[in-house]
Amino acid sequence: MSKQTKPKYEVCVITEKTKEDPIFKFISKLKFFLNGIGHQYGNDMQNTCDYRISSDFELIFVEGGQNQIEIDGVIHNGNPGDIFVIPPFSKNKIQTTKENPHDNYWIHFSMDPFCYNEVFLNLLLTERGNYCIKSESFQSCIMLLKRIEEEMNEMQPGYKVIREGYFRTILALLIRENIKKSDTITFPSVSKAQRRNLELIMKYVDEHLNQSITVQDIAEHVHLSVSYIFRIFQDNINCSPNRYIRVQKAMMAKIYMETSQMTLYEISKELGFLNYSYFSKLFKDIYGVSPKGFIDRHPIVQNNCNGKEE
Repeated sequence: MSKQTKPKYEVCVITEKTKEDPIFKFISKLKFFLNGIGHQYGNDMQNTCDYRISSDFELIFVEGGQNQIEIDGVIHNGNPGDIFVIPPFSKNKIQTTKENPHDNYWIHFSMDPFCYNEVFLNLLLTERGNYCIKSESFQSCIMLLKRIEEEMNEMQPGYKVIREGYFRTILALLIRENIKKSDTITFPSVSKAQRRNLELIMKYVDEHLNQSITVQDIAEHVHLSVSYIFRIFQDNINCSPNRYIRVQKAMMAKIYMETSQMTLYEISKELGFLNYSYFSKLFKDIYGVSPKGFIDRHPIVQNNCNGKEE
């Protein structure tokens, strides 16, 4: 008769000596804000996206079908299993085919402090400029996205905690594949002064969208040099201050179109444009279509904004 062994019972005690987890440290250091999540399928207009731009990060998980995702002028062909990363302030659009319509999950989120946007982007991408990820964790991410979808539909007590937990797990799974070799995450040396300066600049822009704004105006208000402002924008959020101003004005114009009865000319004046044609050109640069064209393509907007240029 063989001697029976006692069942093995293992205990993991969490102490200061427990091996440091760089991903836990990174995610804990930052505040992530889940701003939107959705399931996009089919080939009708509501399930594709024309040119748009956002200050959020976006992750797109292609579960089925095929699509084309354009990010800053580069077209990527999306197939099942692909994950796309759309950085903040990137001009993008999503299209699909009638023959094989896409089936995507998407997440919009932002992070604070935003000065770590570049670090986060480098953790996700294996090659800068290639915004498509091939992840071994794709199916696990889809499962978590479906669980988030269930929590959002049922909204049982605790759903926000569970939703945030699943979201952070998705981020951890995607980051882990890129740091397996180094097992470390290098944080940039962003001083409190740099962060404060960025916040002051963005606050100034947001509060003066109804005026004509130049980088020189900002520099004089915050008592910084123009070259310094360009450098901290490019180094920390990969966006020039001029582009930031244009994006914020275009986004506000879109909000006015969707929520007010103002004519396009009135919106143009409200946002500090002395020349309507320049406003139209700026809007088209951001959204790929003129303000009039944007209204014509969106019936819901037509009900609010009368679409008149004069």
